[in-house]
Amino acid sequence: MLMLKSGPLLAATNPSSGAPDSVLTGWPPAIMTAVSTTIGTGWTFDDAEFEATAISWENDDWAPISIHAYLQRWGEAAGAAEHEDLEKRLLENPPIRVPTVMLQGADDADNFPETSEGKERFFVNPYQIRVLRGVGHFIPREAPDEVLIAIRQLLSDTGASDVRPS
Repeated sequence: MLMLKSGPLLAATNPSSGAPDSVLTGWPPAIMTAVSTTIGTGWTFDDAEFEATAISWENDDWAPISIHAYLQRWGEAAGAAEHEDLEKRLLENPPIRVPTVMLQGADDADNFPETSEGKERFFVNPYQIRVLRGVGHFIPREAPDEVLIAIRQLLSDTGASDVRPS
């Protein structure tokens, strides 16, 4: 995404070929409508719900902060200096010692399913990955029942089965 005086410019590429796919211009609501329907394939929302959410994008910091977050995550931008020690510790990949169920949307166009493969070595307790068909990036929104099943399984497996829904 590029910030222009008239607003951001988002150029999307085809994930298979890397070739340019589409270009959108405009302020965040126009771009977020396209992004949300692309990465959240099973996520539907009505106009009122979208407008209520769009308020959060109406500030000058939204686009630069969002862009920087992705660039840092991909190793293309430095993080905050005050977090440097923590970032170094995380790069050591300390073992994850809690039982884990990882839910991955099969149709996630932001985090492709293959980026979640081969992570078992980071877990010392039970680890399970579930790739959910027909689900994109917003798993709690698109597949809330699957999220609930995973949470209940983890509570049951860890002896916390006496926790009851409110």
